[in-house]
Amino acid sequence: MITSPLELKRQLPEPDNRINMVPFFDLCVIGLFFALYSSRFVFAPGVTIDLSEVDVSARVGLPTPAVLTVRENNILLFEGEIFRLEALNEKLAQFVLEENIKEAALLIKADKSVAMQEILHICDLARKAGFDQVHLAADERRKREEFLLSKP
Repeated sequence: MITSPLELKRQLPEPDNRINMVPFFDLCVIGLFFALYSSRFVFAPGVTIDLSEVDVSARVGLPTPAVLTVRENNILLFEGEIFRLEALNEKLAQFVLEENIKEAALLIKADKSVAMQEILHICDLARKAGFDQVHLAADERRKREEFLLSKP
């Protein structure tokens, strides 16, 4: 070779045979970001409701001793009386004590204008008052013509 007679090979630095770890570390960090952002580690605030599949024809009415109707502007109808949200806690606790029912359930019939936050607040008040279950009621949306033609 040309470098042998002049001994230039000795003057050349030896090539670095080590593996550079910086690109490997970059790939690991990118993989970590993909794993974190594509997974479901982000907690969603709210209440988890298990919606089990039920045959429509097999639905049976649930016994609910108490029915609470929630209208717009925080108007609450319970046991034939009209309440505001602030007075509901006392009335629910009084109902649970007076009726003395095992596994008391509260049926909430809410208007479409009621915010979900208010419904969840009412559910929390019912739990604190002593209700074991809360049922939410909803009617199927019907066309105006079907509603007018239906018999009462």
